[in-house]
Amino acid sequence: MLQGPVLQRLIARNANGSTFRELSIEELRKLPIPNVSLPEQCRIAEILRTWDEALEKLTTLRATKAQRLGSLRGTLLFGNLRLNGQRHHWTPTRLAAVTHELTERNGAKGLGRDYVMGVTKAQGVVPMREQTIAGDISRYKRLPPRAFAYNPMRINVGSIAMNHRDEEVLVSPDYVVFACNADGLDPGYLDHLRKTSWWAHYINSGGSGSVRQRTYYADLAALKLPLPDLDEQKALADVLDTARDDLEATEREIDAVTRQKRGLMQKLLTGEWRVEME
Repeated sequence: MLQGPVLQRLIARNANGSTFRELSIEELRKLPIPNVSLPEQCRIAEILRTWDEALEKLTTLRATKAQRLGSLRGTLLFGNLRLNGQRHHWTPTRLAAVTHELTERNGAKGLGRDYVMGVTKAQGVVPMREQTIAGDISRYKRLPPRAFAYNPMRINVGSIAMNHRDEEVLVSPDYVVFACNADGLDPGYLDHLRKTSWWAHYINSGGSGSVRQRTYYADLAALKLPLPDLDEQKALADVLDTARDDLEATEREIDAVTRQKRGLMQKLLTGEWRVEME
């Protein structure tokens, strides 16, 4: 069946002018399509079905790995499962004791516009669209590597992220920026902790049962963390990083197979490539 990019490509080949326009049912019926025999149609469908089956298996695998990562975060970060049989007591510690707010501005001769980033739940720290960047970026805040930034009005929907880049970037002057104290909190540990339901519950309740409209650093800093010693934090983060990287590898594989399928559809369903019949 012709659909999506394949159908658009056929229409573009037969359209008058360089832009798309609405086509009537009668015009669609007159649209020439490749003359492919029924046996070849079945063979093409069989080939594409192989990619469909691969995507189904990979999608199931991704869901399983995502569930495993969530379970590991829930058990390792709250002491229900310990590494190497450790039994040291975890002291609840306020975030204020192991982090500090960053307020340094870009300045008149600081970083350029290419360094301005936004924060999203899905992608983390990503380049901001040019049309949303202010003309004057001197007041934009500096975000060092492995420091955190969030929009105080959107942290409740998960818009907080660690800067995984190896270089300092800029974020909106309205953002809250903070870093972990080197002798108290591992950034990787906190990055996993913020992705738990426990963290989301605190953010959404404001820690006191009331819903916050804005969450500033002082509000977030009041959160009490389940905190082992620094060495154990790093060991836990390493385990969780491995599980996260494994999940991301499967996601990249799904993207690659999806692109392969789209390419095959364009070649096979338009007749550009023909299959050999026995």
